[in-house]
Amino acid sequence: MNARALRIWVATALAGSVLAACASIGGCSSSGGGAGSTKDPATILRDGTGTDWVLDFHPVFKTVSFAVPKSGAVGLPGAGGSANALLALLDQYKDVFGMKSPTTEWVLLSTTPGDQGFTHFRFQQQTRGVPVFGSDWLAAVDASGQLTSMSGVYVPAVDAVDIHPTQTPDAVTAAVQADVRKRLPQLGAAAIQTKVDSRPVIYAAAGIAPALALYVSSEVNTATDPDKNDYLVDAHTAAILLRVPATVTEYAQGYGASHYAPYSISASSKVSFPVKANPTNTGAWYLDGTTKGAGVRIRTDFFGDSFSGGAISGGDKPGSTTQEPTDWTDSSNPKGAAVDAQANFAAVVDAYNDVYGRKSFDNASADITIHINDNSAGNVNAFWQANSGLLTRVFGGCSGGFGIGDADPQGTSGIGGAGNKIYPLGASIDVLAHEFTHGVTQCAWGGTTDPDTSGAVNEAMSDILGEFVSGNIEGGTPTLIGRNISPKYGYLRNLSDPHDANAWEPGQHCATVDELSTCAPPSGGYYTHEPHHASTIVSYAWFLMTAGGVHATTHQEVPCPLGWDASRKLWYDVETKDLHTGPDYKAVANATLAAGKRLKLPLDPIACAWVAVKVITAADAQKDWNVTCPGADAGASDAGASDASAGDGGGLVIPGTISLLCSGTTGLNH
Repeated sequence: MNARALRIWVATALAGSVLAACASIGGCSSSGGGAGSTKDPATILRDGTGTDWVLDFHPVFKTVSFAVPKSGAVGLPGAGGSANALLALLDQYKDVFGMKSPTTEWVLLSTTPGDQGFTHFRFQQQTRGVPVFGSDWLAAVDASGQLTSMSGVYVPAVDAVDIHPTQTPDAVTAAVQADVRKRLPQLGAAAIQTKVDSRPVIYAAAGIAPALALYVSSEVNTATDPDKNDYLVDAHTAAILLRVPATVTEYAQGYGASHYAPYSISASSKVSFPVKANPTNTGAWYLDGTTKGAGVRIRTDFFGDSFSGGAISGGDKPGSTTQEPTDWTDSSNPKGAAVDAQANFAAVVDAYNDVYGRKSFDNASADITIHINDNSAGNVNAFWQANSGLLTRVFGGCSGGFGIGDADPQGTSGIGGAGNKIYPLGASIDVLAHEFTHGVTQCAWGGTTDPDTSGAVNEAMSDILGEFVSGNIEGGTPTLIGRNISPKYGYLRNLSDPHDANAWEPGQHCATVDELSTCAPPSGGYYTHEPHHASTIVSYAWFLMTAGGVHATTHQEVPCPLGWDASRKLWYDVETKDLHTGPDYKAVANATLAAGKRLKLPLDPIACAWVAVKVITAADAQKDWNVTCPGADAGASDAGASDASAGDGGGLVIPGTISLLCSGTTGLNH
């Protein structure tokens, strides 16, 4: 039996061991595995706690991944709502949850206060002091110390892993370099920069049994083949277990220059920043400043150019040096792209503080560094890169920086069609808000950690929260991502209509999970489905639950919209308190429903929006959440149609508050 076949066999055996554990306590439901049983996990929990539960199971490990008491809350054993009381509950029902020893396997990572007296706990799975990558457990406890929800990923059978690496750092580095050259044979002798973290983790996935792994980052900085990746390499065999792109990006640029209506054209709206010499790079300079609201320091580096004088002045509007975009890269003028980035990132940081009370991406006032004309992830690009990459959630210490490429202001690259001009992204508020949110996501739940759905969820959260922040800066309720990206195209994605023919890549964004094979087909690259294209499954659900209406293709009606304000609160709570590492679409749906229940919001629009994009079924909505979604109406108007002249940044007019006509169920009633 070869190594690959052995791993698949072992993973199958592990799943079987979980089913056997369920059988030992009276059986499991079909969703949790096991046939012909008389008592499933939900029944056991109901008998023990006196209330029914909503349960979901991990698609690979078959362990419980989501648990919510239908009554609203259940008491915890021991000392009220403490972390120890939560672990005691898991230990009491460890066979139901498929866990071996919860009190020793889960280590408390964080305790976060929430609204209405709630406390949110996050735990990390470990064995013998070694963390399990991608395995965390979240719990919400109300002001009275009662449990309202739990979710996460538990990897079984990790105690059999040899936790002492037998491969040297040089050996795992060589494996990564061989992989890079295999993927990019045109590199020739070009240098590949690598860095190994000596702290091991345990990794498991579909077809891969739990294995000890070392983290390696790789980077290639050639003009034609920029390549940055994070790897997990088997610490005993040097086999590549996982590869994830190290940069989280947007692949088109903002037009910006004269399109930001909230900024008045007057002398008082001009901006200036001190220019300082970079002590570590001779001849280079940077802009330096501190945001007015959040008080976060922002530094914008521009390598390869130096200017005399004490300041670079902006143009008629903050963030743009001129109303003529082609002057942004005119070498005879101060670099407008740097001013754009400095001013507009400041606006985004302060808006995050205004909207969410968050200070910088880490919520701890971290300095922000922006690299202008950084083409290491492609020149037509902007990106976030975490310093600790895949290990951010495992070992903490969330930090990173942002990069913006040269773009193509003269239209010579052919990207988007011959002659298509693409201007530096620093002028695009909504895309900068999108990139900033990638930093928030990295610190909150780890970002992209697998080649399947977590990348799409990552992109969707950046779109959704980025639009809330963009609306705060520019006004309105925007739903178009990358507005005015070039003279030729109006925007990258339309969150109110994934199939919008006027978007940058028409026909390549998904409106339901059933469309993944056609709108985001496997391309043979890293991702199973291109994450930007697949992200609109989540963001379309967001739009429908926020604005209401009828799904464009399934014709599922979504009643009783949440409105902009309630939706904004819901999705930030989901981002920072309810998403575990590596979420799939169902995990996001579960998280929004659990958070909606906790926030006492109507569950009808939330559940029916997920039914509309086919993440959950109408039967799920009825059984688990007591929501009856209105029947499909083939004659209804297309809820995905966009009105670019609505005067709100290009999106539909979305109500600010929950509709008074709504009489549906709320979290209070469940």
